[in-house]
Amino acid sequence: MKSVKVFKPLQVSLFTNGPHVAFMQRIYDELNSLLDRAEKLHIPDELMEEFKSFIDLESDLMKEAKKLLNTSARQDTDKERDDVVVYLLQEMKNAARSPIASKQAAGKALAAVADAYVGIQNEAQDTETVSIRGLIVDLKKLENAPHVTTLGLDDVVAKLEEVNERYDRERKELSAKTLAGKKDNSEVIRPQTDAVLRRILDLIYASELLCDEETGDLAFIEEEIDIINVIIDEFRARYNMSQAQKKSNKKDDSSLEFKPVEPKA
Repeated sequence: MKSVKVFKPLQVSLFTNGPHVAFMQRIYDELNSLLDRAEKLHIPDELMEEFKSFIDLESDLMKEAKKLLNTSARQDTDKERDDVVVYLLQEMKNAARSPIASKQAAGKALAAVADAYVGIQNEAQDTETVSIRGLIVDLKKLENAPHVTTLGLDDVVAKLEEVNERYDRERKELSAKTLAGKKDNSEVIRPQTDAVLRRILDLIYASELLCDEETGDLAFIEEEIDIINVIIDEFRARYNMSQAQKKSNKKDDSSLEFKPVEPKA
């Protein structure tokens, strides 16, 4: 029995979405470049088209997830609530210097509340959501609500509450969409891409086994197996390197200290 070359093992299911689609695209590009692919490797154009369609689906889902993360709608809402909360706090603090006695008294009464929340627009976005809710609760308390009314800020408080809840709703919707996209990619599309690749590799291996050595095709097939094994080695090395990096970045949490969340840019 003649000696045969085999494909090196690679557990592509361990790859994250980026390396997975990159690996599949590399294999596709290599096979698609072969003029004698269908004749010598017995991989029909229809199978290659199916392979490419799943690779493109994976890529599209990744792009969609990135677009969701970079969506401008949520950024606009965040900017809007920043403007409203800064305006509200400034009005409360400025009122303490008002020449109108009633407004000055209201401003002084609300000074402690304003001081407690100065700068919340610079907090991390989800932390800001919680802080704004706390500010609204404080302003609606019986001892503070009349002063808010005296300053004519009831509508501003209502606007801040509406924008803050809209931001939180958009954030949750974004998280759900992103999760759904990742689930579609990892649970629906990727297994189909993997299955097509398995069929392709099986066809190449079968072509090697059944090849008539006198035709000279064996050298062509074996060279292609070698090339694909080089790609496999490359992506395995990348994966192993990334795993080693993750392990080296892990720190002993026995003395873990909680640090303040960095403010958003």
